Amino acid sequence: DIIINELLSNPPAGGKDYVEVYNNSDKILNLGTMVLGTWDSTKNKIENPKDISYENHLIFPGDYYCLTTDPDAIKELYDTPNPKGFIKMESMPSYNNDNGIVTIGDKSLKLFDKLTYYPEMHLPLLNSTKGVSLERISFSRPTEDLTNWHSASSEVGFWTPAYKNSQYAEFVHDENPFTIVPEIFSPDN
Repeated sequence: DIIINELLSNPPAGGKDYVEVYNNSDKILNLGTMVLGTWDSTKNKIENPKDISYENHLIFPGDYYCLTTDPDAIKELYDTPNPKGFIKMESMPSYNNDNGIVTIGDKSLKLFDKLTYYPEMHLPLLNSTKGVSLERISFSRPTEDLTNWHSASSEVGFWTPAYKNSQYAEFVHDENPFTIVPEIFSPDN
């Protein structure tokens, strides 16, 4: 229902880390009942949980929310079309700049979604990934599918907090995605 949609773990100067979540359901969810955390791989459980909000904060179907300790710092660097889509967290888990694990769950530490991120998920042509967020490509593909993540486009300033991802694409599974008529052809006739 609630999924991790974007991550900025290596912010530009003056910026802050953030995790963007998306309501991928037809339900109204309450972010006030949820936590962000890291992951304990030996115990297979959420570690270092931080409350997203101490108040009820409803997230409606199709809504994006950027979770960070300083929304104003992000808004100063990025002209977002959704300035109300930010939640100021008292504190966030510590996410390494290049690799780590981000989790979202409820306050009893039931896991809802988990993203393991690596430097290889970024576009290899980038000279630096500082200030470049990782964006989810498709809501319908698994979060842990490394091919479902890509660096945000330079056209949007390398991040899209609280807004539709620049790399978003929805894939339609079709048994016969295309056909060629005639089936056999020769490029040189």
